[in-house]
Amino acid sequence: MKKKIAITMGEPGGIGPEVTVKALTDRAINRCCSPVVIGDAAIVKEAVRKSKLSINVLLISDRLTDSKKMFRPEVRAGQL
Repeated sequence: MKKKIAITMGEPGGIGPEVTVKALTDRAINRCCSPVVIGDAAIVKEAVRKSKLSINVLLISDRLTDSKKMFRPEVRAGQL
């Protein structure tokens, strides 16, 4: 099973989204991992459209976890 690698889409108003989606078409990237782009799905979809690529954009979630749980400190934080 390939590892999932998170990739940020870059600056939404810059070239980051276009560069990111073009990189996703690189076969070497897809052979070694399953990339997951972190960012605004609408902006990523627009970058795909502008780049004229055939990439499916799937929205995983706008909120992966409850923010109260996400930022709750734990006793084991910082331990090795």
